[in-house]
Amino acid sequence: MKKIFGVLLQLTGVAILVVSVLGLSQFNCERRIESIQNALNLNRSEEFESPQIAFLIVAAFGLVLFIIGLILLVTKTANQRKLEAELTTFRYLIENGFEGEDPLLLLEQLHELKRKGVITDAEFADLKRKMFE
Repeated sequence: MKKIFGVLLQLTGVAILVVSVLGLSQFNCERRIESIQNALNLNRSEEFESPQIAFLIVAAFGLVLFIIGLILLVTKTANQRKLEAELTTFRYLIENGFEGEDPLLLLEQLHELKRKGVITDAEFADLKRKMFE
């Protein structure tokens, strides 16, 4: 669910960034056309106007949403870290021998990792074969 939410935030952030950049570009083009039309008015100042500020704020908001979504995609949940640690433990035990560990219990736990999708069927078969060598 966290990954889906992260992707949605990223897509929303990108959409907001695109719309705000397009709006800002259109505003600047209209402003330049207006300044060309009023070429005789030399006292026109180059200050930020409220639509320009609004587009910049919206662009910043879109960028923040994109970054939050990226963080959600990159970080791992506590459950993922736990499963990876368990898998690392199994691989260590299989490579270095069991020494006091019940192989049937380890096989059940390995099957549980396969059921949760942490390891593939091929990895499960390979680890199981190594256990009984």
